[in-house]
Amino acid sequence: MTRTFILLLAGMLWLNYQVLGQEKPPEKIKKTSKEFQDYKWDASLDMYYIFYGYSTVMIRYAPKLKGAYRLSIGHHTAGFDNDLKYVDSLDDPLNDPALRVSSRNYKVVAKVGYEFRKNAGKHQLIYGLDVNIAYDDLKQQNPIYHPERRFAGGLYPFIGLKYRILNRLSISAETTISIHYTKSQSFNEDGSLTYARRYFGSDFNPLSALNVSYHF
Repeated sequence: MTRTFILLLAGMLWLNYQVLGQEKPPEKIKKTSKEFQDYKWDASLDMYYIFYGYSTVMIRYAPKLKGAYRLSIGHHTAGFDNDLKYVDSLDDPLNDPALRVSSRNYKVVAKVGYEFRKNAGKHQLIYGLDVNIAYDDLKQQNPIYHPERRFAGGLYPFIGLKYRILNRLSISAETTISIHYTKSQSFNEDGSLTYARRYFGSDFNPLSALNVSYHF
């Protein structure tokens, strides 16, 4: 009886060794591509209009990985002009200016908004909403009046795709639908309203931004 049990146990051990020997070694699990580090801040330069002499700078802050607040500033101008004429109608020189004209101008276009993010390796899907505010004012003196004053605002829902080239460098493109309102006014030298226009409309821009971003 004991001899039969020992032979049976030896046969089971031999059979188990043969089965394990025929099994293939476990395959190594392939590691996914390296995920890039997420940073809370990035600064972007819109390259789309840069060849036309102007562009937009955007700052983004992401307290959470799935979204970021964004602020864009573009088309900002400001200046002061003072013209003095020291000759009379016959072009004879004068000690005091016969004509004094000064002007001030200010123009700013800004957007504030929020974007949602979905990461997939080097790619990132972004979508959200921007609120646009634009103000343009030209003031002239002698007498003081506003030849032109304009205010514009609108909603800009957007969707885009970002590609991380390096750990701190990425490029992205955005598509936008805008719903905007514009109010323009002009005045003459005595302050009377000479022109007024109100406009409400919407536009689709398939390529509204082409941003190069630095992450920090």
